[in-house]
Amino acid sequence: MNDATFTPKMKALTPVAQNLSDSLQHEQDALSSLYRHFDDQIDALKRQDQAALESITQQVNEELAHMERHRQARERQANLLGRLLHAESCSLEVLAEAMRAIPKGEAMARKLHNQRSALRDQALNTQRRCEAFEFGLKYAMRLGHEMLEVIQELDVPSPARLYTAEGQMTKASQRKNILNQIG
Repeated sequence: MNDATFTPKMKALTPVAQNLSDSLQHEQDALSSLYRHFDDQIDALKRQDQAALESITQQVNEELAHMERHRQARERQANLLGRLLHAESCSLEVLAEAMRAIPKGEAMARKLHNQRSALRDQALNTQRRCEAFEFGLKYAMRLGHEMLEVIQELDVPSPARLYTAEGQMTKASQRKNILNQIG
């Protein structure tokens, strides 16, 4: 993991590790914001407020763009710290262990490890909230489809029944749908 002859100075590593820590915090803040936006979308869906839903969706898209920029910054900073530590990989877990191995690096290692855990937990919670919103959308679409079917059934009278030459009953004509299902 670390070269035995290589002993980086904590003074040189501190700003790089702090920048990585800041990026992790920004990423976690973005995930928290996304979580709140998904809550707002669910509420707007329940209220059937299309304008609010569109506005919140735009905010979600903006937050996703911010989060992507934070992710890219985190990866760059992790790569830099990994090179400085001569770490075998740039994963946060490996970087935290490499920091732990140098003098006075224990505190920063613990901070990186805790932030990694918090970020993973927040990502999981946000993903669950997104799935709840997705379920709500699918449920609303299914209800809308069922309502259209009911409306079509009410609008079209039952087809007349005719007797054939053999004396059996048959429908006179096919029912015509209000909704153009072809396109």
